[in-house]
Amino acid sequence: MTVRWKKSTCPYCGVGCGLMIETENDKIIHVLGMKGHPVNNGDLCALPANYPQLFTAEGRLTQPMIRRDDKLLPVDWDEAVMHIANGLNRIIKKHGPNAVAFYGGAANLTEEYYLMNKLMKAAIGTNNVECTARLCMASSSMGFLSTFGADAPPTCYDDIEEADLFFIAGNNMAVSLPVLFRRVCAARVKNNTRIIVVDPRRSETASMADIHLQIKPGTDVALNNALAYILLKEGYVDETNVELYTTGLSNLKEVVAAYPPARVAGITGCAENQIIEAARIIGQAKAMLTFWFQGYNQSTQAVFKNNTLHNLSLLTNNYCRPGAGPLSITGEANTLGCRWVGALSHLLPGMRMVSNPRHRQDVAKYWDMPAGKIQATPGRSILDIIHGLHIGEVRALWVLASNPAASLPHTQWVEEGLSKAELLIVQDIFHPTETSMLADVILAGAQWCEKTGTFISSERRVELVEKIIDPPGMAKSDCEIICLVARAMGFQKEFPYTSSDDIFEELKGITRGRICDMSGVSYERLRDKVGLQ
Repeated sequence: MTVRWKKSTCPYCGVGCGLMIETENDKIIHVLGMKGHPVNNGDLCALPANYPQLFTAEGRLTQPMIRRDDKLLPVDWDEAVMHIANGLNRIIKKHGPNAVAFYGGAANLTEEYYLMNKLMKAAIGTNNVECTARLCMASSSMGFLSTFGADAPPTCYDDIEEADLFFIAGNNMAVSLPVLFRRVCAARVKNNTRIIVVDPRRSETASMADIHLQIKPGTDVALNNALAYILLKEGYVDETNVELYTTGLSNLKEVVAAYPPARVAGITGCAENQIIEAARIIGQAKAMLTFWFQGYNQSTQAVFKNNTLHNLSLLTNNYCRPGAGPLSITGEANTLGCRWVGALSHLLPGMRMVSNPRHRQDVAKYWDMPAGKIQATPGRSILDIIHGLHIGEVRALWVLASNPAASLPHTQWVEEGLSKAELLIVQDIFHPTETSMLADVILAGAQWCEKTGTFISSERRVELVEKIIDPPGMAKSDCEIICLVARAMGFQKEFPYTSSDDIFEELKGITRGRICDMSGVSYERLRDKVGLQ
């Protein structure tokens, strides 16, 4: 009997808790929190205790499958890979590169996103690359980009202990992010940190608040503008300093003039004096840390909610100081990583945009390809991809570690679109799922602890997740599968990698000189250590 313990990182949300994995005879038997880890210091939520059973759960895929005579039948890897490569090449030749698309989960490893992005945008020549970050974090991303110029929170979890005010909106943090919320509660006790919660519900988090602004759903923008109105009117804003570091203050004043607290009380359902009191607490705070989540991000006003919340930080100089600034927590383990390597239809690796000629030129040069190969217009969003399947403009879709037939809105419409694909490739660890049942080809992938790669957490911490056990049967790592298909399509030169380390060494180079510069990071620096930030 051989018992081993190995460091890892939790794969199920964007917090990035450190884990210690116990294996016995090459089976995972226990998962514990890693003591001393800067994120969780041994603390965990309820999920990790259930991880070991996922590796032996019923329905685990162990080999590829191809649909024949309306039945999914097991095949070997050579047959599956050539079937996909020939099918994709045939569709591209007949209908053009924009007839194919990719959709992935936001818990894939950074290396997997990078490979698929390179295959689609460089080798094939389409920007139809999407992931589930489109559903949960695209609005937060655009809020950061349009307000601060960069898609990443400038804060970290250690700011929790430095803040004297927490502004929490759009989430029941006590339930959905218990590890971080316990840090919030401990900081409140130790530092007498105040808490403002904005939530239509009387939640567990709201019960801990000094002020609970129980707004009517959808009125966050009006509330934020009213708070800005009071901050400006009562002299809490150093306008000279704000104008030194921002633009648009005069325009903001014109906008918020229409949102006096008396009017906004009627809009939000909150008492006027409560809104005024909340604004004064914000104005008097020395370090305000703002948290917001899917109650903000999944909304028709989502970007404006983000913008107006960030305005409060900028007006009060709660930015780029210890304990102060915006901190969004992603719902999946690598949502930030997928955005940084460009796994959305409008992005390129290194926090670049496909619409920017200089960005396209930089990436094309790095990938040693003609600049014109990267299309200048964004590809389809995931809902546009499904629409494209309906009308025949998209003919092939490759789905990796996601179940869009269950997770996208209007499931019947989504299922009908997926069923119209000439070639639906589903790469997953379980079958059947709502999506895999519709597949033409199923690829058996490896899951967390069965492969090696990196996650990037919500506080920009790069963590190495190493292979601890082998995947079952004939299942392969997702990086290996992508490379096999790419080479079979004729892209041997572009995909020469022999390990995930090789892939990371290339992808980190494309971030050099960018705000997300990871060029100094290596697997060796990350191995058996706490991730770098």
